[in-house]
Amino acid sequence: MKKRTLLTSLLVFVLATMLSVSVAAQDDEQITLEYWDYWVTQGPAVDAAIELFEEMNPNINIEKTTIGGGPYEESLDLAFQGETGPDVFVAPGEEAIFNLYANNGWLLDLMQFEDAEEFMNSFPDPDINFLEGDNVIDGALYTAPFFPGRAWLQLYVNTRLYEEAGLVEDDGSLMLPETWEQMVENSRVIKEETGAFGTGFSMQQTWAAGWWMQFCQYSGPWDHGGPGPSFDVRTGEYTFSTNECAQAVLNSLVQMRDEELIHPASLGFAIDDEGARVLFATHEFAHLVAGEWVIAGWENTNPEFEEFTTVRLPVVIGEEPSSYFASGMGGRWFSVNANTEHPEAAWEFFKFLNGPDFAQIWSELGNGLLIQTPEPYDQYADHPAWEYIFSAVEDVRVVPQRTLRNPDLTEVQITLTGPTIDDVFVGIVSGEIEDIDAALVDLEERYTAALMQGIEDAQSAGFDVSIEDYIFEDWNPLEDFITTLADE
Repeated sequence: MKKRTLLTSLLVFVLATMLSVSVAAQDDEQITLEYWDYWVTQGPAVDAAIELFEEMNPNINIEKTTIGGGPYEESLDLAFQGETGPDVFVAPGEEAIFNLYANNGWLLDLMQFEDAEEFMNSFPDPDINFLEGDNVIDGALYTAPFFPGRAWLQLYVNTRLYEEAGLVEDDGSLMLPETWEQMVENSRVIKEETGAFGTGFSMQQTWAAGWWMQFCQYSGPWDHGGPGPSFDVRTGEYTFSTNECAQAVLNSLVQMRDEELIHPASLGFAIDDEGARVLFATHEFAHLVAGEWVIAGWENTNPEFEEFTTVRLPVVIGEEPSSYFASGMGGRWFSVNANTEHPEAAWEFFKFLNGPDFAQIWSELGNGLLIQTPEPYDQYADHPAWEYIFSAVEDVRVVPQRTLRNPDLTEVQITLTGPTIDDVFVGIVSGEIEDIDAALVDLEERYTAALMQGIEDAQSAGFDVSIEDYIFEDWNPLEDFITTLADE
């Protein structure tokens, strides 16, 4: 008995020693992970977080590549097609493209790690933060939510120009716009009284110009859980040509162009999004559509600039919202390359990026809130503009989630032929497209054709999908809609 105990103890000691040596060797091994994102303004926060992660993990080095703007996803596609994709990266945002990455076997299934369940349970509401058909596909976990539900765009107002133009109430408060008409009229006053322009934005980067269509998030269906903008999930139809808000925004911006209320650098395709922010900070125009990230950006490009505030994107139709920004269940952001040579190290970095340490650095450096940002939130507000941004959760509603009701919809690939809504927006505002109605009808027809072709292709591949899967007749845009899961 004593001999058996001694042998067992010796065996345990040997195994423990071997394990200790193995772990020590692993800890001593220097590992380099490639990480890709497209964050320019948020770069300092990411750099500071990487520095902390490397201190916490001395054997892991992170090589960061930032590809700002539109080329990011194109570069990512080329890298994965050439089998040179990064170890950890910001995944494609569009659902169809993300699903294509999963179907191609490019994304690592994170459920293989022993602490995957523990990781998911660290989120505020795991039951709706991780869902089949969103960030979990066929039981495989590929990513995680990053941002909380929020109105991700605001209207930035140059307070100096408002004061110089006399747009001030008797009590000293600014006459900040709550409706589109008020914003346009304020722009006219500012131009007349100060010589500055009403607004400016990049038309080099069509996605930045297209943010102006996001005003329609508050004026009826625009981008609320459908397969693309202006899809009304109550009817299953694209509404570009009949969308009252879209018509109003486009016609009004053409009028602002003709009244010379839009900065000429915008109309001349002379600035990118970063350039537009600088012109706003140097008081050349009064209204900028952007997200919370611009505040940290100005600390780098225009550190003395403090004369701004934020408001909700003004309502286009009527005086009160008839819909809100869309929030979903689940959520996608970072992913890991299925072919990484260092899956364990990549998993550690993935967890860090999705954890409270990274979130605290992100928020402390003025980039807004993340889903894992530690409370209290007011500790991160170093400018009055954050007051609206932190309260913008009130301007969000949970919208129908079609892929939760029918996971087979992840197999519907929608490939639009021709210009997107952002391209058409730029063409109309620049004057290259004169017939707005015809352009919107054409958009509607092409988006519809792309959707129907995607459904047909999925059906031919044996998947049980139809246009009815996209329709939620009882959706109320003013209320949260909790989608019933397919297995309930």
